[in-house]
This record gives sequence, C-alpha cells and structure tokens, in this order.
Amino acid sequence: MLEILNTDVYGLERAMKAISNSYTVGEIDTTAPVTEKNETVARSLGTNLEAHQSHDAYLKGIIVQFDIKYPQYWTPEFQRYHFADIIMSQSTMHALAKMLKGEYDPFNKYTSAEAKKVVCDLAKVYQENPTYENFVTLRSNLPAGFEMWETVTTNYLQLKTIWIQRHNHKLKEDWGVFCKWIENLPKFKELCLDEILEKEEESKKPLPVWTLKEEAPVVKLARKIIDEVNAESGPGDWDMDHKWPWSLPISRARLTFESAYRDGYGTNVIKIGGGLNGAGKWEYYLDDIKKLIEKLKAEGNGYFEKVWVISFDVDCPDDVFTIKLGYISSNAETDKD
Repeated sequence: MLEILNTDVYGLERAMKAISNSYTVGEIDTTAPVTEKNETVARSLGTNLEAHQSHDAYLKGIIVQFDIKYPQYWTPEFQRYHFADIIMSQSTMHALAKMLKGEYDPFNKYTSAEAKKVVCDLAKVYQENPTYENFVTLRSNLPAGFEMWETVTTNYLQLKTIWIQRHNHKLKEDWGVFCKWIENLPKFKELCLDEILEKEEESKKPLPVWTLKEEAPVVKLARKIIDEVNAESGPGDWDMDHKWPWSLPISRARLTFESAYRDGYGTNVIKIGGGLNGAGKWEYYLDDIKKLIEKLKAEGNGYFEKVWVISFDVDCPDDVFTIKLGYISSNAETDKD
C-alpha cells in the first residue's frame, strides 16, 4: 500500500515573509526572520476557504519533495493535480524484468494469487525469449495492485487542495495515508487546516432543533436592543474620516441580528454579525458587544435572564465577526419556524 519516505520541505519561512510584499514600497527582503505577525497573517490567509479567492497563493512558495510507493490504480487519481510533478519514477520499460525476479514482492496485499501467477509466468516467458510481443504481453497484464516508487515535487497549495478533496476518500490505505502525511508536514495544520478542521468539527454537532420566527418576542426584543446599542455607539472615527456615502450615524461595531434558535444541545442561541470590512477597530467592537450583553440582561423582560458568549468567530483579514450568545429565558417560547 501507499508509503512515503524522505520528505524535504523548502521555502516555508520565505513564503510566509512574501505575504507582506503586497504592502511594501521599494526593496523587499523575504529572508528576514518570521515575526509573530507574519505567522498570524499566514495562518489566516492559508485557512481561507472562500470561493474563487487567492489569499492563500503564498502556499505555492512552500515546496515539498518526497519518495512515494504507489499502486497502479492510485496514479491516475494523483495525476489530475496540476502542480504535483513526478521528477522520476521507476520504469516498467527499463526494469520490469528485474522487478519480477523474486527479490521482493511488488504486489500489494489485495492482488490475487492467480494474478501474481499470470504475471510471473509471463515474466519467465519474456526472460527466456525477450521479444517485443512477449514484453508488451507482460506489461499489459500487470494488475492495478502492482507497486512502484517515484519521486515527486509539489507545494503546500496543491497539497491543501488534495487534502480537502481526498481526506475522506474511500481508499483509506492510500489517500488516507497520503493525507495523514500531509497533516504532519511542518506547520501545515496551522497554515492550512485549522479553519477546515474547526468547521468539520462544527458540522458534526447536532443541528438546531428549531428557529424562531421574525414575529417572535425574543427576535423583536433582540433586534430592538441591538438597534439601541448601535444608536448609542454612534459612528467610529474611521467613518467620520472617510465620509461614507450612507447616512450617519453608523454604529462602530455595526451589530446585525442574524437568527435566534434552539440548538441540538438544548441551548437558546442568538446569532449576531458585525464589523467593518477591512477597516474596523476592535476596541469598538468589544466595547459594543459588552454593552449589548449588559442591555439584553437589563432590558430583556425575562427573555434574557442570563446571557453568555458561546462562540466568537473572526475573519481577521476582513475585520468582520460572528458572535453566538446563549441565553436563559423564563418565558415559554412557541413562535417557531
């Protein structure tokens, strides 16, 4: 089955430094030491999963080379990836007779004894009479489980695509092994998979049992209190300086009600979005969220006796966020979708 040896990774830190080229004027230096900020930005961009985005393009600069043993049926699937170049492989044209001399077993464990016998018998025929016809007959009867080695060069961006598409593949002894190897490459999980793994874990959680309708008291009250916080906060400095075309005042955190529901764990949840794309100030955001929680508890009329943060998801490059607040209500809620 699939086996990988002799892995080398090149350009990891240099690729992370190259991200800052977009914001540099004049001479650049991608050989400087990687800073904590470089790593934070690299993780944020590398785990980005937006459709048609290229934020993770720097991953092309992290080059990986390795030796891999593969069965014949795995090769066509691997060769669909456009930057996974085979540097050199073992060759049935030049070494097939040597491979079948019995010094080692070139067949995987699923190759039948009958298939092995056919190939070995044809190999003897070719060795005794090495004609073109005998060689092509031998080569044409190699089973899909016949294994060879090759050396490959690729990069983290391509490996990220491979992992996303193949980590749950049916061929767990081949693609499963390959994806586990990918996961253990230096900083690969941190740069490419954290967000994906988090979302996969989230998807395993029970789905909401029900969602509140727009006319539900909890929804109306939550919207009202969110509007109050937005109005009290007023516009942030950024808005005033850049004279946005829409009418002021604009809340600093731009809190928006998204939904209210009961999740699979029996928790009442309010989902709220916010932030200013690409130019927010986190001191504003956190201050307004604190005000919101305080007002929900103070003015919640029994619907929000207790309020707490369940999760706080941030899109760092775009400065927007989604927050889920859990709440305990003494009022029975029946207005469900």
